[in-house]
This record gives sequence, structure tokens and C-alpha cells, in this order.
Amino acid sequence: MGERSNLIQVASDEWIVMREFAQYPKAVIRGIRDTSGEARYLLLAWHPVRHRQRMVGIYATREEAEQAVPWPTRSPQLPGLPTSGRR
Repeated sequence: MGERSNLIQVASDEWIVMREFAQYPKAVIRGIRDTSGEARYLLLAWHPVRHRQRMVGIYATREEAEQAVPWPTRSPQLPGLPTSGRR
């Protein structure tokens, strides 16, 4: 089986990583340059509030960063819906 990819490019140097559910991003990859000017790719756990995203790792390529985001191994549970006071 070939490599799978579910990336959505949202800026010239930023990608959203999708996995089991199209409505729920799994991670964010952001391209940056280190102090020597080399390209690096930050892998962050997804959260809709940017300051609540957490860094998972730093990779030399975007492909390495994407491969670090696991695919589900069995039927995943759908994340719960946010409670908004509806009955």
C-alpha cells in the first residue's frame, strides 16, 4: 500500500493534517527556518484556539512531520460534540 496523505494547505507554510474524521483536524504542520536558515517543520496537536496547540515535534521535512501523525488502527470513536446548553 502506498503512502496516504490527508493534508489541507491553509497558508504558504502551514498545513492541516486530517485523519479519521473530515470535521476534526488531527494536527498542524508549520514551516519555519531555524537560526542557520534551514527549513524545519513544527508538528502541533490541533486545537481551534491557536495558543492551545501543543508542539509534538520538529522535523526536517513536511513528509516526516506528516508521517508522525498516526492513522487509526481500528474503528475510532467520534469525538463528542461540544455542550452548548441545547436539550
